[in-house]
Amino acid sequence: MSEERLSERLWWRPFPPGDPGPEIWRIIEELDSQRLIELVGVVLETQIAMSEAHLAGMQKIRDMVGSLSKK
Repeated sequence: MSEERLSERLWWRPFPPGDPGPEIWRIIEELDSQRLIELVGVVLETQIAMSEAHLAGMQKIRDMVGSLSKK
């Protein structure tokens, strides 16, 4: 396999965490603009939900640490 062909195959390389693999990118590239807008909405809703869950967990940890320091 040529070096140019190899580097082309690595373009899809996921950006951690959770970037879709190359087979998913091929499907995404074939979507029409309306479906892409819907997909972006789903991705954003998912990212927001994950951020909210992370924030809630961090707040619980803060509360636990705070209650321990008062004892």
